[in-house]
Amino acid sequence: MSTTAGHQVTGSLGAWGKGERAALDALIPHVYRELKRLARRRMQAGDAGTLYTTAVVHEAYLRLVDMSSVTWQDRAHFYAVSARIIRGILVDAARARQARVVELRFFVGLSVEETTEVLKVSPQSVMRDSKLARARLRREVRGDGARDRGAE
Repeated sequence: MSTTAGHQVTGSLGAWGKGERAALDALIPHVYRELKRLARRRMQAGDAGTLYTTAVVHEAYLRLVDMSSVTWQDRAHFYAVSARIIRGILVDAARARQARVVELRFFVGLSVEETTEVLKVSPQSVMRDSKLARARLRREVRGDGARDRGAE
């Protein structure tokens, strides 16, 4: 990002923080590429399933728009918050895929192979999501106290 663009981002963040809604519209063209890079990097770090980078960035935008009470310190602060939002979107999506696997495997009674066909994912993904969902359910049933005592 050039110095000029960096100053424009900083200026737009300041104006947006002061309640100027139009400043966000001016900000987005300057940060869109960076948000896509952040989303792509987060998606490569973990299994993002059927999510697309553009969809993640658009969801992050919608969540950022709702953050009207934030006083942006600088670009770094904005990108740090954006990265956290993107991570949350991916975590939410992963939990929803795990829920879908549990629904198909345990409530509908589909096999691993049938579940892979329905969800268009690999058998390894189905088995991993099943294992993670079972572990999460076990933790929830035991409660946080059992986990804190190392009972897992």
